[in-house]
Amino acid sequence: TNSTSTFAEVGVAQGWNADDDCWTLELPFDFPFYGNKYGTAYINSNGTITFDGDFDHWSYSVQNFTNRVMIAALWSDLDTSYGGDVYVSTHSDVVTICWVCQYHSGGGSVAASAKLYSNGDICLAYGNGNANGGFVGVSAGDGLRYIPLGGEMSLNAAQDILLRSEGMADGLFISEEGQITGIPT
Repeated sequence: TNSTSTFAEVGVAQGWNADDDCWTLELPFDFPFYGNKYGTAYINSNGTITFDGDFDHWSYSVQNFTNRVMIAALWSDLDTSYGGDVYVSTHSDVVTICWVCQYHSGGGSVAASAKLYSNGDICLAYGNGNANGGFVGVSAGDGLRYIPLGGEMSLNAAQDILLRSEGMADGLFISEEGQITGIPT
């Protein structure tokens, strides 16, 4: 993690204005994720990215999370149709997806992003807003390998979450079930 948020509203507004919808994004590289490579991402208005097809669920469930190939940047009941949008910035080695919208229930503004790097690294960043929080995590979609990173806490200008693809820090180990143990050295 970084000590501060690096969130920036970047990219081109996609005109993805809806409640509970999903759109297809062709990536400029094959994104390595849990041992597979994906050239297509499915961007959900509710703050998730899936790689195994459309997904428009607004409510978090363990079953949906663990059984979908997913990055949950800020999974909540979001709505991009009230003056918001999803912004996308693409470069040869990184794609940034920004959700700039509102909570559907009128719970305030949302500003969250996910950067997908061509080497498999992921950076989740949070701007001002996000007071109602949302679920954050990554899942291989096999029901076994997943990392839940947070629940319904405020993510107002929260610290970045950086998930490195190069492996665990020395002294840490991850089981096949996704449990992290050990002490970093």
